[in-house]
Amino acid sequence: MIPTPPRPASARFRRVVVAFDGASNEDPAAVEAAAAFAARLRTELFGLFIEDIDLARLAEHTGITTMGTLSAGARQMGAGLLKTALKAQLARTRQAVERAAARQRVRSTFEIRRGRIIPEIQSTAAPADLVIIGWRGRPAASIMAPGTPSAAVLTALCEGAARFVLVARRAAAPGGPLLVAYDGSAAAASGLAAAAEIGGGDGTIEVAVLAARIEDVESQRRAVGELLARTGSGGTIFQVTRAGLDELLAIARTRRAGLLVVPTGLLDAQGVRRIVERAPCSLLLVREADAGG
Repeated sequence: MIPTPPRPASARFRRVVVAFDGASNEDPAAVEAAAAFAARLRTELFGLFIEDIDLARLAEHTGITTMGTLSAGARQMGAGLLKTALKAQLARTRQAVERAAARQRVRSTFEIRRGRIIPEIQSTAAPADLVIIGWRGRPAASIMAPGTPSAAVLTALCEGAARFVLVARRAAAPGGPLLVAYDGSAAAASGLAAAAEIGGGDGTIEVAVLAARIEDVESQRRAVGELLARTGSGGTIFQVTRAGLDELLAIARTRRAGLLVVPTGLLDAQGVRRIVERAPCSLLLVREADAGG
């Protein structure tokens, strides 16, 4: 028999953080998803615009040239033109965040920083924040840097302060259940509390108990029942005899889940990449809390 995991800290989020860089256009779907989550969680939407330090330096260089697509010649571009383009991108992104927040009637804050994307997010995201990363397709790419795999960003975030990272997928089944993978860890308990918070008492929660031994199943079920009772939520609990990644993804597809919640302790770096690229729905990864935090 395994011990009941410690009661997790409240999953009420401080704010929803969505980040952008000056190298890519804002993703309207990701902005709208972030604002919708902020409304659902009754919290603040925090837009973080990161001026890529390399682009910023390039904009200050006087010898910039461009190559035309219709002609083979190069022409002097000028630092002013690049600065103007970056300023326009910043303005569009700020407007997108503010408009999405206004539509959802949530508070919003917009902050501009200069640096590199991953370190800046790591220094910004707190354990109580929900960090949202946009999904542009397969393979998954971050809204924050064109061509950067979301898995790489997620891995970096999991090494920082952020504990809740959500990869929002546009093709999620509307109204689908919130599917939680529960392995008895504190991260799984926090993920279950987060699912209850995101569901707001209205969403259907389904919990896949991943007990390694058959004799542990009942104690796991009791632990899940107690956690659901604490959050005031109901839910369906079922056992998964084979707790591999492929099985979790198959269950999410079969049940047409709208959100799959997974503790990162179940995944290695390759597993993170696979689940990000193959999940049929939005994905919430939950990291174990640091000792004392």
